[in-house]
Amino acid sequence: MTSMDFEGIGALSAAVVAAVAIPASVLVGRWQMKAALRTAEATSEAGLAQAESAYRAALDAVRAQANAAHLQWRRGIQRDAYASFLLAANRVQELGEGFVRDNESDLSPETIRAGKNALDDALVSLKAAQTVIELEGPDDVAAPAAGMTDAAQMIGYQLGKQATYERA
Repeated sequence: MTSMDFEGIGALSAAVVAAVAIPASVLVGRWQMKAALRTAEATSEAGLAQAESAYRAALDAVRAQANAAHLQWRRGIQRDAYASFLLAANRVQELGEGFVRDNESDLSPETIRAGKNALDDALVSLKAAQTVIELEGPDDVAAPAAGMTDAAQMIGYQLGKQATYERA
């Protein structure tokens, strides 16, 4: 009978251990599952934050590159406008000086008219180049260009009048 009693006690002890171990295992498993889910969620959030950061960095790099390309393009257009203006101003100066030199001799009315027409054409080109500078800017370059164009037009007008008066 004692062996039965020991067997009964052993069986009862095993049942108690099993009754405690199974819920404890389930509880530990649930805790591990919750911890794994929290870790997975944190990893997911970190991955999303990293992806968003990489996206913003790429977007900023593209934006900076586009701004640099646009600035370079604008400078090229401005440089072309300035060069055209300076060439037109130089042409007006050459024609004006030539007109004054030629006016010292006795010129025919056709020669005076041709000189005035050439000077007028050069002034039109100068005004067109000055208008492009006004469009492309900046204002601190456009204002002196406008003043220079106005002065050149006034001088051209006066040279034409002077040649006509001296001819008469």
